Amino acid sequence: MDIKIGVGVGKLVLGLTESQVQAILGLEDRSYITGSGCQRVQFDDVMLECSFEPENENLLGWI
Repeated sequence: MDIKIGVGVGKLVLGLTESQVQAILGLEDRSYITGSGCQRVQFDDVMLECSFEPENENLLGWI
């Protein structure tokens, strides 16, 4: 996977919905809510964690 700073990793680009990320990576292995209300999802096969942030309309904010 190519890393593009400020854009994304491979086919994952910032601003995707959780459903769009699942369409690319499949179902997550773990999911939890942080103290600040962010939804974090982890994908073990590709060793990635994605964050969906409430202040960003619950879109992908970081990988």
